[in-house]
Amino acid sequence: MDIFSIIKDIFVNIFAGFITSSATNPKNPNIIINCPHKHDQNKKEKSSTTNNETNKLSARFQKVLHLMNEGQRENYFNIPKLSKILGLKKISDLEKYFQGEQDPTFEFMENFSNQFGINPKWLQFGDGQAFESQAPWYNDAMDYLDHILNNNPEAIYFVQSKNTERQSFLLLKISEHKYEVLPKYWHISSCVGAGGSWQIYRFYQFVQNIRKTKYSTKCWGIVLGKDDFWKLMQGEVFPAAILDNNRTSNFWWDDFTDLHYKIRSRKAYQEDYGTEFTSAQGIALYILTEEDKKSHNKAFHSEK
Repeated sequence: MDIFSIIKDIFVNIFAGFITSSATNPKNPNIIINCPHKHDQNKKEKSSTTNNETNKLSARFQKVLHLMNEGQRENYFNIPKLSKILGLKKISDLEKYFQGEQDPTFEFMENFSNQFGINPKWLQFGDGQAFESQAPWYNDAMDYLDHILNNNPEAIYFVQSKNTERQSFLLLKISEHKYEVLPKYWHISSCVGAGGSWQIYRFYQFVQNIRKTKYSTKCWGIVLGKDDFWKLMQGEVFPAAILDNNRTSNFWWDDFTDLHYKIRSRKAYQEDYGTEFTSAQGIALYILTEEDKKSHNKAFHSEK
């Protein structure tokens, strides 16, 4: 090989190395750099994902408004009204969130959820139901007494299902735009075990105690069909929609405390509420009698 061939081979190798180093990352030769097509594609994918999440959030804001107006006869809500309740300076700030033009902060979503009794995880991420209860879960009805007094509701609703088991729970009306379902329900019927029997008695005590507060004239009863009962219990609907379609008040909760049938007869209660209702009264009366015996014996022995 002559000198010119050797020089030519060296020149070709140097030029090839220069081209390779320009097209690869010097720290990692397996990563190609200067690829505008791939960079643009990643940017588009990221933008598409962001827009998709923004659209989902916008849809949930719109669904809140739809649910709050569903079934309403008088008290309608719109974006200006919601903005006023939230204390916003401009209606357009809320409109941007509803239209998907801007993402709200997590702090705003927490405030929005708190103002209207919305499940914050549903609003932020789509988890659960829109009006799923955020109240504490207590097994004992009496444990809810302080919670209710601290929340100072406008009204207390005693909600019961029409079925045989007579599931019952408490609904608080905090304001015209905010309600709170207390997440525990009780069987006001004989379809219970020993623990359930005690819960019936404690429910009786709760009603007796709530009568001693300012809420004695702010309590209402409502009896619902199976579908409406569970939709309300699970937070699938805005409570006002159910209440608006079931305006006839029912005093089952008050009648339940007439354990000795001083106001009405057992037969009259059976005709109005069924045999399970009077069975639950019997359970409460039995435990009440046993508790009175214990108190009497304790007092008797303490005197000795």
